[in-house]
Amino acid sequence: MEVKKIMSPEFISIRKTTTIKEVIEQFIQFRHDIACVIEKEQLLGIVTKYSLYRLLLKTNDIHRTIEDAIIYEPVTLNENHTVYESRETLIKHNVAHAVVLNDDGKVIGILSNANLFKGLVKELEHVMKQ
Repeated sequence: MEVKKIMSPEFISIRKTTTIKEVIEQFIQFRHDIACVIEKEQLLGIVTKYSLYRLLLKTNDIHRTIEDAIIYEPVTLNENHTVYESRETLIKHNVAHAVVLNDDGKVIGILSNANLFKGLVKELEHVMKQ
């Protein structure tokens, strides 16, 4: 099974000039833990709730931009990776989320551990039916 079949196609897209307050509001509104920082239609990095926590410990200014919270080399997966390849990548990098890119390098979704677990269960159910 391919990642594109189990990923979440909805994701938060922000710019590096977005404020801490704005990102927190979006995390709460959409119940996400990760936001993609997009510049000129390309993935620049990600901001996670934990990278925001670290920034908030350094500053009390929620109107400050999130630039210092950006993780510039996030874990990414191609939409055609299998659930098994994706599992190995998440384990190798010890992360709970990965950004899913299409063949043109555009962000098309997020793969979480929960998505991956559901995909592995579906794959197992499919194998057991055979």
